[in-house]
Amino acid sequence: MIFMQPMQSPWQILNLDPDTATEREVKSAYARLIKLHRPDTDPEGFQRVREAYEIGLSLLRQRDQASTSEDHAQAPAAELAADPAPEEAASRSLPPALIEAELACTQAQTADDSAALAKAIGALFFACRSLETGRAAIQLWQESLHRVTGGRSALAALGVTTPQLIAEMEAGSSMIAHACIGHWEQAHDLASMSHLGNELLTHASTLHSPEAAVVALRLAMECGFAFPKLATNLINYAFPHLDREARERFLPQVEQQVRLGMLFTGFRDDQQAFWHQRLRRPQEDWNWNDPASEAAIEYLVSARGETWEGYAILKQAAPAEWFGRLEKAMSRQRGGVFSRWKTMKLGEPQPDKKKRSRVALWVWILAFLAFKFGFLAYEEIRKTSHLPVPAATSAGSSGSWSTLPSKTPAEPSKLPANYALGNQACLKRAMDLRLANPALDRWLDLLRTMQENAWPELAKGGKDEEKKLASFRSEVRQLIASIGRTESEATARQVEELLLMDSRVDHLIKEQVLMQQIDTQTLSHYLPQWELAARASPQLSNLIGAAAHRFLEVQGNRLSSSDEDFQRLKRLEIMHTLR
Repeated sequence: MIFMQPMQSPWQILNLDPDTATEREVKSAYARLIKLHRPDTDPEGFQRVREAYEIGLSLLRQRDQASTSEDHAQAPAAELAADPAPEEAASRSLPPALIEAELACTQAQTADDSAALAKAIGALFFACRSLETGRAAIQLWQESLHRVTGGRSALAALGVTTPQLIAEMEAGSSMIAHACIGHWEQAHDLASMSHLGNELLTHASTLHSPEAAVVALRLAMECGFAFPKLATNLINYAFPHLDREARERFLPQVEQQVRLGMLFTGFRDDQQAFWHQRLRRPQEDWNWNDPASEAAIEYLVSARGETWEGYAILKQAAPAEWFGRLEKAMSRQRGGVFSRWKTMKLGEPQPDKKKRSRVALWVWILAFLAFKFGFLAYEEIRKTSHLPVPAATSAGSSGSWSTLPSKTPAEPSKLPANYALGNQACLKRAMDLRLANPALDRWLDLLRTMQENAWPELAKGGKDEEKKLASFRSEVRQLIASIGRTESEATARQVEELLLMDSRVDHLIKEQVLMQQIDTQTLSHYLPQWELAARASPQLSNLIGAAAHRFLEVQGNRLSSSDEDFQRLKRLEIMHTLR
């Protein structure tokens, strides 16, 4: 695990003596450490080393500048006065506003006044931003805060506010944020971490750096157990900003915490905190004979009973002796042997033996029907060479690409007869894509989450309806474009095809997929997908017809009227003009 624990000084990170370190030694230590913390494999470790390097160089240069000024000023009286202390010389090189703000922080620490400390750190933050701008202001604040707190993360976490941490991440840095999270982890302060997580999601439109994504991932790891929904939203935010290796390395751990959190939902607060600590840090030498462990047994016996699905997890995490005591307590309470725990799995309730034969029979029946209908759909598609035409006969205006569609897609049984088989074929193609490349599910879930979050606002209508629709389209288009930058070209094309085929995806999203295909792919690649998707429903055939109409208007002059692709596009365009 690369996440920082308590806040370290730059000299501790670089393993140098602050009194004797030189600029060459700082650069040498930096060159050595970045080989151990590469940005592609350990982005947080690299960021920590980079910030320690920058702060170390800045402190050295301030010290050298102060020392040079002092030598020039006191050269005639060098034999009469001793050199000033390095701290005093450094302080004389700082602007007066910064010195005054740091002094207020020191006085608040001495008085042990947390409210005054928070106010003083806020004044320090604004003083740094008045002296510098952008990342330089944040770096100055980090250096100054490190001086006044002595590198103690507890003091930083006590006085730093969430808006200050958001501003730090907007500047592309996260040193103070990680220091605060490290202290909150030790104090088990879930309230502060969840508050930062919610604020991060609120400002997601201005936070696009990998540093902010790593902070979100760390918060999701810590909050996933107590706040599964918040952790899921943080994962969805961080996903597009992480490289592929970081996703594969850390996302499974975070998702495991989310699944555990859902499993322990409804537990009493003290019991949830107990199991969060034990399951989050299983390598620690916990005392399983203390009163808290006995209280856990009493709670499970009285409140959860034998049917809870998490006993398999507890059996792996707790010592055999503790689990044996739990079995005996449960047996006394229920009057039976609790042997079924040995075969229970996470998320799977123990089946009733009397129902197993009937379940197996239904599984075989459903499998046979699925195979039969899938085969019939395949044969129908193979034999049919033209697209179905809706029954409408009156011509309509071309209109816009799509209007606000129905939230619930049409069920196959309610579709016209000439669309039912096409809908089944699209569902089968979507399933084949997901089975062939499980990584597609991540992007599909992310876009569906955006769709579900946007629906309450879009459904309100009102004067801003067009503005909201335009904003949603823009966000979707940006996310679809980012798929091509973070995934391979083949995976990006598969994601676009899956979004077209999946009936759960809103037509507003499908519209942006069609536009992305026209702008980035060749006609021969996506035209077969359009022909298949146009069979799924009248609404989708109209949308694809509008896309074909747009293509012919913009790029149709490049095709001759006798060209096969031109004729296929004209057949698709009919779907739009007939509606």
